[in-house]
Amino acid sequence: INLTDPSDSSSRSATSGRSSFRRRLLTVVGPALAAALLLLGALAWGAVYVALQRGAVEVLRAEADEIEADVVEAGGRLHAGGHAWSEVHHRLLAERVDPVFAQVFDRNNRLLRSSTNVDSLSVLYPEQPLAPATPYDWVPTLRTFEVGGRTLYYLVRPIVRDGRTLGYIQVARAVPEYGTVLTQYGAVLVGVIVLLFGGLMALVAWASTRVLRPLRRITAFAETTTSADLDERIAVPEAADRETALLAHTVNDLMDRLEESFDALRTFTSNAAHELQTPLT
Repeated sequence: INLTDPSDSSSRSATSGRSSFRRRLLTVVGPALAAALLLLGALAWGAVYVALQRGAVEVLRAEADEIEADVVEAGGRLHAGGHAWSEVHHRLLAERVDPVFAQVFDRNNRLLRSSTNVDSLSVLYPEQPLAPATPYDWVPTLRTFEVGGRTLYYLVRPIVRDGRTLGYIQVARAVPEYGTVLTQYGAVLVGVIVLLFGGLMALVAWASTRVLRPLRRITAFAETTTSADLDERIAVPEAADRETALLAHTVNDLMDRLEESFDALRTFTSNAAHELQTPLT
């Protein structure tokens, strides 16, 4: 008696068109993993962008802090000449010195002092504060204006003492060109994401193969077992997961019942043959 069913070939043909567990796992995990990596890449790129923007704003804030500390006297009066206006970045327009254009106004918006590089511009520079104050959010968007073919971003800082506004400090600087840095960083992120995606997908494929290996052994055992092999059992490895071990023990229990049934059938057949032997003779 052969335990294998002649319909095995038809069952194989019926399952040949179905996707394997490994393929379905990769199909499900792949898009989710790609989306997660792209989200992380976007967050990393955004974090660098925000850091660059905040760094640009902090340059103006630091300059405004320094000017405010120099121009406010102990009695709460403005002394616009107290600042070191002779510093290189206040005197020159060359890009290599990163010029900062600074102005000090009184509370009536009258210009008290401006840096030399403002006076060196051959175009009309704003002679009043561009805004009463320039708040920047956590994700700062630079406030800009055009002057002499230059795009400058600015910060207006009110000078307040004891609840009174003494005047205003206005500082401006050329909009930093970090587009190239962001582009290069984005390219590096894309390369890292591609490598991570490939490596993680390979890891998922390897893990699925390792998970399916015991199932393939159980399938092969079921396909090759005949009535002559009813005493064989599936070895359950210690490292097998719970579901695989449960399936293996279930198949072994089935083999125990089949072996008992076949032994009973052989015993009955032998007894029946013995009982029929005499009458037939």
